[in-house]
Amino acid sequence: WKYIANPSHTYRTPITFIMHGRERSEYKAMQRDPKVAAKLKAKAEQWYALTATIAKTAKEGKDKPEAAASLMPLTEKLLTVNPDPMYLWNQRRIQISGSEEPAQAAKTPATSLDWNMESRLTATALQNNPKAYGAWFHRKWCLVQLQVLKDPTLLKILQQELGLTVQFLDRDERNFHCWNYRRFVVSLLLLQQEKSKESQLHSHGAGTWRVIFPKDDAA
Repeated sequence: WKYIANPSHTYRTPITFIMHGRERSEYKAMQRDPKVAAKLKAKAEQWYALTATIAKTAKEGKDKPEAAASLMPLTEKLLTVNPDPMYLWNQRRIQISGSEEPAQAAKTPATSLDWNMESRLTATALQNNPKAYGAWFHRKWCLVQLQVLKDPTLLKILQQELGLTVQFLDRDERNFHCWNYRRFVVSLLLLQQEKSKESQLHSHGAGTWRVIFPKDDAA
């Protein structure tokens, strides 16, 4: 959404609202078109049918693991279209972590996490809506899981994530969701670098002690 106002006009002059490159009146006129209205109705019905399937499958999945497995492609399909519903992201985290509810998913290590899959999905979601809170949060959650699992590629991934934030901020420097994510990535990056330095120092120190006190092979 954005608005265009002529500063020379008085405050009584109506403001022209623009949505997706069209004026509001034009957008509403399109919705009144029978063909457009029919397409929108069909999409809405399909959306509600899929969400109902997800709710039913999630309930059955507690006793049927094979049913729960189908939730991943279903949530991916819906989130690609609309990345805003948090309950879809929650359901995805539940399946990845193998927990039963969102609160448990936040505490359970996600050993089945596929970073490549989740990063592609969130990237697609953010291309559709760069300010989708759920997509940014899910990406954070995935990075935390990689940290918990001590993934050896985490440092490289964090450096790539910084590059991702640059791309989004080049498009819109006011995207505070992206700024928040960038601060989060920097904090993890600094922590990983500190751990790497400590590990190198410990390794170097251990080698020094072995020189001072060589192992007695005869003992």
